[in-house]
Amino acid sequence: MGGRPPLPDLREADLTGPVRRALGSESVIPADWQVHPLAGGRGEITGGVYRIVGGGHDQGLRVSWSLVLKVVQEPDEGDGPAAHNYWKREFRCYQAGLLADLPGISAPRCWGACDRPGEGTWLWLEDITGPRQENWRDQDYARAARSLGQFGAAYLKERPLPRGAWLSDRMLRKESAFFGPYLRDLPAALDHPLVRQACPAEQAARLERLWAVREALLKQVEALPRTFCHLDAIRRNLHRREGTGGTRTVAFDWEWAGIGALGEDLAPLVAGSLCMGDAAAASGRRLDAAAFTGYIDGLRDAGWRGDPAEVRFAYCAASALRYGLWGAWLVGQLAREEDGHATVSAFFARPVGAVVRQFAILLPVLLTTPTRHKRRSKPGSG
Repeated sequence: MGGRPPLPDLREADLTGPVRRALGSESVIPADWQVHPLAGGRGEITGGVYRIVGGGHDQGLRVSWSLVLKVVQEPDEGDGPAAHNYWKREFRCYQAGLLADLPGISAPRCWGACDRPGEGTWLWLEDITGPRQENWRDQDYARAARSLGQFGAAYLKERPLPRGAWLSDRMLRKESAFFGPYLRDLPAALDHPLVRQACPAEQAARLERLWAVREALLKQVEALPRTFCHLDAIRRNLHRREGTGGTRTVAFDWEWAGIGALGEDLAPLVAGSLCMGDAAAASGRRLDAAAFTGYIDGLRDAGWRGDPAEVRFAYCAASALRYGLWGAWLVGQLAREEDGHATVSAFFARPVGAVVRQFAILLPVLLTTPTRHKRRSKPGSG
């Protein structure tokens, strides 16, 4: 692995525009600053996320400021805009103004978007300050789910669906296809001791059954009401911010944003957070109930009067096909011994043993194949 990227070499000319927009003054002159690396972004494309803290002068007065710089490197052989991991997607979303005034949730404000040909893109973003609650309770997930429901429902009637070839579309289909080789090699790896702990024979059989009905599930999800989605709203990508208008959910990292079924955004919040260890595995079914109720409440807040069974189907299908199939990937890595174990530990930022114990509890929950939902002849999706 290449390790941490070098700190960006920032000059006054790089900072002047973003700092002036952040402070709302065209006369600010940045004078001094410090660069602090942050965690965040997707490791395979993000060149670094940094908090820039500095001072300056505005017509003789001393001012202070802080910004977040997100650098995304241009890949040597990048996939095109239709790819699920298109490297410029978040940059395009900000550039098009899609994230400036969102319903239900917020995105960090953008103080500048710079395309640097041959290098990548720089996004100058609002520094979201305030205390960050590390351990969320069920009600915190329920509140975030409610915000996501309000967000999703707004694009069914009130707002037009955003357009752009660079927005993700049918990401569930594209991402689940990644697991094909791991399902093919699954039987050969089942005798490994760690594999037997994380994915015993019963769960391996459920993985294979899920894969066998994958196409039917995808077609049903793709026929459901479509909306604008974040698609990576795991716990660590969310922040609860207090303001004069009340508490607001701020969502970071819009690299997968695009069009999906109503309910898909709930899968990362619940299943993704559980898989990444942001929520305890044993809380899975309780968290599912609290978050789903919150999401439906958010939809209804926005005037939606549709069928909760459709939403439940999309959410469960996305949970199984995005996160349940991680079980096959995990099996493949565990069977690779040291190299695979290092990959698992780095991805989850936890020891391999902790990941194995987590998935031993989670897989029976995640691999519940959703019941095929028969749509009504006149679904009330608005």
